Amino acid sequence: MGRIILTIAGPWADAPALDAGPLDVEFGPAESGLAEEMADLARQNGTFEADELKALRKHTGVLFVSADFDGPGETTVASAAARFMRDAFAAGALGAYVETAVKVFSPRTASHLAADDATTLFHVFIEVYGEPGRVITEGMQAFDLPDIEVPYRRPDEAGAAQAAAFALAARMVCDGVRPAAGHPFRASESAPLFRVEAAPAEPMPEDPDEQAFFNPRGRWRLSLVTPA
Repeated sequence: MGRIILTIAGPWADAPALDAGPLDVEFGPAESGLAEEMADLARQNGTFEADELKALRKHTGVLFVSADFDGPGETTVASAAARFMRDAFAAGALGAYVETAVKVFSPRTASHLAADDATTLFHVFIEVYGEPGRVITEGMQAFDLPDIEVPYRRPDEAGAAQAAAFALAARMVCDGVRPAAGHPFRASESAPLFRVEAAPAEPMPEDPDEQAFFNPRGRWRLSLVTPA
């Protein structure tokens, strides 16, 4: 099952009149701690300017946006969500939190989203994270697709692992690539060769709040066959 979850903060006393399309939208008052959580996520890449953060901390209303759907590789729901985000910024939104990818956007970075462009949608709804010993994607459920996991053993393999995770995820979303167990994969002609495997199934989290972010499609794992 595919899923998208957005939280959008704005200067509203009432919900702005926006076309939600296939999305479920609820409106509520300011959320204690939301601005600081978004600010913490934004610090690593400077998403918010100082004046944008100041305005975000004064938000008065929040739009809670979500969608559940079935359709591997489907982009229409992500397009609707990106369009809704863009329209929300046009209506004065102060910040958007793509919770299923754990990434945030400011008015400056998302007010002119190309909502029907697959590459743009990939960058909005997918994030690639490095962890000790592996690189993983988060957010592929925005397209009802499995996430990607690339383990590595040595620090000098981390760059190739990140490139492989990014490249395969992007090709799945943007080019319709559908890997299968046993398939070979290279991020480029000169990149290391990986083999696609099904990663062991992860258990459903016991915490109901964490279950909302669980990807039921699981993960593809890329295992290194030859170094660069």
